[in-house]
Amino acid sequence: MKLLGLGLLAVCLSAGASEPWYVGADVGIAGNYTQQGGNNGRIYMGYEVVPGQAVEVQLYQFNLRRIENIYGYTYQDTIRAKGGAVAWASAWPLTDKIDLNSRLGVSYTETRVRPQGNGVDQFYTRVGPLASVGASYALTENIKLRSDVSYTQLQTGYHDNLDHTVLSAGLAYKF
Repeated sequence: MKLLGLGLLAVCLSAGASEPWYVGADVGIAGNYTQQGGNNGRIYMGYEVVPGQAVEVQLYQFNLRRIENIYGYTYQDTIRAKGGAVAWASAWPLTDKIDLNSRLGVSYTETRVRPQGNGVDQFYTRVGPLASVGASYALTENIKLRSDVSYTQLQTGYHDNLDHTVLSAGLAYKF
């Protein structure tokens, strides 16, 4: 994951100044009635096809704890998910400095589920939807402060899917 992130950064830094590339990183928290959020992070790179419309590639990692109540006993499974996504990203300017952002795409996620106690780790993969909506504030012409809510699905069992939402904040740099 680190090596892919460094490669992504190297490709972006080698791009010419006139090209509409951008990179960014977000960290966030997640949680709902069946999960407790852990460390969630994402790095991304995008290419602006036309002003306000871009194609984006993402790498992400989610850490969370699923809480299940089975016959009066509470179980907590540790879940770690790593994956990548390709998305269409849109930005609609509200003012000179504030934009409304959205992403819609497809994600590939590899999930490791570690049951409470001495259980054996289980691994699952899933191709699923990716969607997010948020806002950004231009600190400078090239640097934006971004915040959004993202949604994707994780497979956590043979027939179990988990709807995972993350509230994140980060920075994006356009060059």
